[in-house]
Amino acid sequence: MKEIAHPDALQVLKEDFFWDTSDEFATFGSDEGSDAFSNFYDWKKENPDNEAIVFIRKSLLKDSQVKKEDLVYTDINSTNEETRLTIIEEIDFEIIAICFY
Repeated sequence: MKEIAHPDALQVLKEDFFWDTSDEFATFGSDEGSDAFSNFYDWKKENPDNEAIVFIRKSLLKDSQVKKEDLVYTDINSTNEETRLTIIEEIDFEIIAICFY
């Protein structure tokens, strides 16, 4: 991950912990974190002019628990708890991955 990370991320995140793919608590140690970064990296190569929010929306819609209408509301409390937790968790992984890109 470190070899393809954004130079700004490398400047700020100097400790090896952030880049450790074998530590479950590290950014890319979990399957979700690693997948989010890899998916965004691949997507961005194919979609260089698109904003990251497009990727986040598409990623969330791939999850069967999240429906398009769940992403339209500004009040996340309008969704059921399971969907709300899925959206929050997935957005966290996606945003962290994008920050390292």
